Amino acid sequence: MKFVSAAVTDAGIKKVNEDTYLLQIEETMHGTACLAVVCDGVGGLQYGDRACKYVTSRLGRWFSQISKVKFEVSTDILQQLNVEIETIHFELLRMGQDAGAKLGTTLSGILLIAGEYFLFHVGDTRIYLFTNNLRCLTFDHTVAAAKLRNGQITEKEAESGKEKHVLLQSIGVSPVLEIQNMNGHVQEGDVFFLCSDGQYNMLNIGEVEDILEEMKYMEQSDMQQTAETLVDEVLERGEKDNITAIYIKVKE
Repeated sequence: MKFVSAAVTDAGIKKVNEDTYLLQIEETMHGTACLAVVCDGVGGLQYGDRACKYVTSRLGRWFSQISKVKFEVSTDILQQLNVEIETIHFELLRMGQDAGAKLGTTLSGILLIAGEYFLFHVGDTRIYLFTNNLRCLTFDHTVAAAKLRNGQITEKEAESGKEKHVLLQSIGVSPVLEIQNMNGHVQEGDVFFLCSDGQYNMLNIGEVEDILEEMKYMEQSDMQQTAETLVDEVLERGEKDNITAIYIKVKE
């Protein structure tokens, strides 16, 4: 597989950007592979930016190391990723205890290798996939999303209520960690979209679908320009959070 990608992060109106992303491509025994991660420092907690950078740095190092050795492409690789994430999680917990602070972040990531994708997710950052239509592959670990899944509130209430931003899961905060995993096959023309809530808050699902469909036919420079234009667009609509997005198009 080959990849065409674009990425952008912006502090927006805030002084500190507590979003961080990782977009790393490595040559492996299974061909070219891509690891993409978006982290969003948990609002209201101290050192969210440090937590984000720690997570992406550690996962980037893990990817570089595994790329140099013989390994099987199977769901076992998700288990390896989960072990690494859990290790990072407990390290952040310990670092927070030592500093008398809390280091928290969301995590949405995907590994693309040998015609497959392997997804790992905690929090309310998101991963979308456009093939012939748009799918959100992740589910939000928030109070509102949990109530929606349980039928306690409507979709409109979930989108407009304050509980939309109350996280039930994040890296480095509570001892119990639940990681959403998924894997599947990819094909030429697939477009993956990873983003923080600052990017998707001001976009409706139809707009996201149209953007990703257009990206199927774009060169890298046009993808990057579109990514940057979308940041400006959500800021003009009144977004107050940090904004981060990664776009990855699969090529044969």
